[in-house]
Amino acid sequence: MNATPGIDRYALDYGWGHEPGWTDETEITLLGVIQGEAATTAVREWVASLPESELPRERGRHYHGGATMEIVEDGPSGMRLALRSVGEDAFDSVAWYADVVADLVTEPGDPATTLTWTQLPFGAKP
Repeated sequence: MNATPGIDRYALDYGWGHEPGWTDETEITLLGVIQGEAATTAVREWVASLPESELPRERGRHYHGGATMEIVEDGPSGMRLALRSVGEDAFDSVAWYADVVADLVTEPGDPATTLTWTQLPFGAKP
């Protein structure tokens, strides 16, 4: 993977699971903030291509491979994307999809594109 200015490549962090309150039933949330019109369009189209969750508690989320993706804010100032997962492989799942998102936002080649990631505290709303 090449380093791209402004694009934060999330580093898998198993230590996140050692924070107080985590069990293998705890939902983790990795929040991505994306800026750049071509980048947000690419992410919006990708999320829309994924199946929607049918679980009432996951209304508005799309899922794939052990994680859900939800655009929690989408406007002129950018997009906030929540990647969530539960279970033993939760950390691997969100890291995998964070890489997918980083590839998507890098593809258009817009130097004004930015991507940052934040691990939310357990139970926090994005």
